[in-house]
Formats: sequence, C-alpha cells, structure tokens
Amino acid sequence: MDAAKVNPTGRPLDIAVDGAALIAYRGPAGDEVYSRRGDLRIAASGILENGEGLPVLGNAGAITVPAGFEISIAKDGSVLARDPAAPDQPAQQLDRVKLVSPDGSLLAKGIDTFLKVPGGGVLPPDPTATVTSGALEGSNVETAQTLIAMIEAQRAFEQRAKIISTASDIDEAGASLMTLR
Repeated sequence: MDAAKVNPTGRPLDIAVDGAALIAYRGPAGDEVYSRRGDLRIAASGILENGEGLPVLGNAGAITVPAGFEISIAKDGSVLARDPAAPDQPAQQLDRVKLVSPDGSLLAKGIDTFLKVPGGGVLPPDPTATVTSGALEGSNVETAQTLIAMIEAQRAFEQRAKIISTASDIDEAGASLMTLR
C-alpha cells in the first residue's frame, strides 16, 4: 500500500500517524476501535475526541483535558497542557494517545468504517509509533488513476462479453449447418 500524503492544517490538535500505527478510540458500543483519522478536538465535557465524537484513548482510558488550558500533541503522541495563566511554567503531560500496532493481528472493518479485532480483542500498544502534529493524512487513493483503471476494466469486460457472444453465434451457425443435410 502506498503511503498517504500528509497535509498541513496548522491546527495543533490535528495529527497524522507516521508508519503503520493506528489510533485507538472508544467505539459507540464501548469497545476499542481503530482508525488513522486524526482530526481531534476537545468536547464540551473536556474529553479529547475525533471528528465523529469518539473519545481518544490514552494509557488511562479516555483522555480528559482541563478547561481553558492550551493543548498540544508531541511527536510521541503525548498530550501536553499549558495553563495560560502561568506562561512561564512548562507544559505538563496529561496522557499519551494510544497508538497501536496492527502487525500480525487480524483486523476487520465494521460497517461503521472502524477497524476492530474480531471477538472483542485489543491491539498491543506501539511505543515506537509517532505522529505529526498540525497535519492530517490524506487518502492514499489516486482518484484519476483509479477511475482510468475502472474504465479500462469495464471496456475489457465488454470486449470479452462480445467475444463470448460471437463465439456463441458461430457455434449456433455451425450447428444449424450440420442439421441441413
């Protein structure tokens, strides 16, 4: 699979996952689901969530952010909070986004578009995984190339169908010649 293009957004909570790692979320049913979608935001409740409203999981469950704090995400996925009332104080680590390794694991894509481990299992954390902050991963599908390939496949199908039809016509004509005696 080709690597997807990383598009800078300038938003500090947007993250693009480097390599093959996945981000762990709490799914609607309370199970652990995985995606590379990194458009993160802080909900009114203070929970860090993705664009679909699924809580981002960290080492200690869903990541909660204190109200009014400036939030950033480090290269290793650490969620850092800085109190704007104390600008001279360094940012404190709240948690680390749970980045998991799909290598060697069986994953199934659900109808909700998220990846899951069949049977309710979970993927192991990937301590070496990194993210790029202020950017989102684009699609790894080249739309124009895919459309051209689909058109070529459709034309090839039509040609094969015509060949089969012609062969059937020739067979019928040959059979009718044999019965003319």
